[in-house]
Amino acid sequence: MESYTNQLHFKPNARISKGSCTASNGHHHFNNTFHAHPSLMPSIPPSPLATSIKKMAENVVAMIVAEQRQFPCGLLSGAARTRERRGGVRIGAGVPQEIAARIDRVKMTPGLTLVGNFNAEAAQYAHFAYNLARQIRANRFGPDFFDGHQIELRIPPEEDEFDGPSGATATAVAIYSLAIQRCVRMDTILSASLVIANGVATGALERIGGVVEKVLGAADFGRRRMILAPENAVDIAEAGLTAEEHPGMEIIFCANLSEILEIIF
Repeated sequence: MESYTNQLHFKPNARISKGSCTASNGHHHFNNTFHAHPSLMPSIPPSPLATSIKKMAENVVAMIVAEQRQFPCGLLSGAARTRERRGGVRIGAGVPQEIAARIDRVKMTPGLTLVGNFNAEAAQYAHFAYNLARQIRANRFGPDFFDGHQIELRIPPEEDEFDGPSGATATAVAIYSLAIQRCVRMDTILSASLVIANGVATGALERIGGVVEKVLGAADFGRRRMILAPENAVDIAEAGLTAEEHPGMEIIFCANLSEILEIIF
């Protein structure tokens, strides 16, 4: 049997859907296939359920990617409030504050070097944080790391004054991260002071000021979890801050540094 196929392509304005027909007269077989212009095919909007599932999948993927991204060891984000308008960020707004600890390869004696514009209170709390991180590291793994290294702590931008105790907990975690060579997730931000008793950091966390601005700033900059002292929960509740104002970001309240280390590492 002889077979013939006729391909009929209509002009773009042809109003016909794709289809086919087959005919036979016993001796010849005909197969005609019709193609409508793609722009004329009916558009079916996705159902609300399909849209919701797609959005959930996108959020899960974004969360997994965020959790896999890490800072180098010794680096993490604290939180600060701006003192001047920069890049569209208003004065007093909360912004992430980079805190970086590294080994000083020049100075081989044990100790802490501060690089940046630390005022007296911030410098004092940086040393409290250093001693606390050193104590925890020694209790868990031995004193060898701090006995053999000088630690350099840098908080940029160095032309800005770094003041107050609110970066103390983040400083302790940054130094501890360097000491154990474990990295901190990039989506995490810490802001809490340390309780000082008899000139020594006890490891307990103390509330910070400006917490609402810092929470909103952390959310604006894409952080997915923020760690605060339990006392700051009252400040957030009194301000009426809702989860809708920091979507996708979890706020974790920790009583002491050991709880933070368990969560982060």
